[in-house]
Order: sequence, then structure tokens, then C-alpha cells
Amino acid sequence: MFIETLIFSIIVGLIRKGNIKNFGLIQLRGISFLFAAYLVQFMLNRVDSSLLDIPVLISANIGSLIHIGTYILLFCFFWLNRYQFNFLLPLGTFLNFVVITLNGGVMPVKTTYIPEESIVYLVESITHAVMTAETLLPFLGDIIYVSWPMQQMISVGDIVMNLGIFIFIQKTMVRRRRHHSCQSWI
Repeated sequence: MFIETLIFSIIVGLIRKGNIKNFGLIQLRGISFLFAAYLVQFMLNRVDSSLLDIPVLISANIGSLIHIGTYILLFCFFWLNRYQFNFLLPLGTFLNFVVITLNGGVMPVKTTYIPEESIVYLVESITHAVMTAETLLPFLGDIIYVSWPMQQMISVGDIVMNLGIFIFIQKTMVRRRRHHSCQSWI
């Protein structure tokens, strides 16, 4: 959903006569925290516990700790850039962090709309797990089914984050020029 939000936000910004060159004016600090967090999360999402040559319990625990650690990196990035972003982006990230942390480092996923082969993936996933009766704060898990442009389950935190991204991109692309009246005092 992240890529779709970026594309949609830029298209809306262009329709609103925004300037894509304004992205060059953004001065973000600690960008390495952001890239490290997303790189590690990307890698964790591509590796399942069965591929690691260590017992599943150990790999799941290590993976869960690493997953939670990526959120600490994101919070460092948000703190360093706290005046750049609206509160929605870190709030959505925090909502996901809470449900992941309380559920042992994995995002619980409601399987109602998920095909059987995807449920098998969840069982072997390091970052996601099938939602059960024991899941803590299930309303913050991946419970919302999105069928377009790609079938996926998303969380309330994902929606809040993506709304924050949309607003950030709009404010960046569509910067209003301030008109100052030039009155001379005689």
C-alpha cells in the first residue's frame, strides 16, 4: 500500500499544480535510520523461518527482536525530523509498533479473506502471524482487506501512516507562496 500511496499522492499533487522539484528542498536528518529500517524489514519479509539453518523457535525470536528494532530506528528518524512531518506518520507507525510488540514481534493478520497458500506463508513468516483468540489488540492488526490494486490485508496503523504520507507529499508539492503587500509608509 505504501507504493500506491506515494504514486497516488504525487498524481494528486501534480493535479493540484504542485511542483515535484519541491522534494529537492526537503532536508531530512538521519536518513540512514529510515533506509536501514526498511531494508531490514524488506529482508525479514523475504525470509521465512524454514530457510534459516537454526531451530524455528530461535530464528523466530531473533527475527521478532530485529523486527521490533527496526521500529526503534524509525522512531529515531521521526524524532530527528519531528518538525518536518505531521503527527500522523509517526502515530501510524506507533500503532503498528504497539500491536507487533505486544504480540511477540509479529503483526497479527486476520485470515478471513486470505487464500490458503498465503496462510501457509504466514505460518512460516518472521514478521507476520495468523490472528488467533490469544492475539492482543486484534483491532490494530492487519484486519482490513484491500482488493485493489493488489490484494492485501492492512492495519489501522497502515491507514494512518499512509494518510500522513499523503498530507506530507501534498504540503511538499503544493507550497503556497505568501503575498506580502508592499505598502509604503509616508
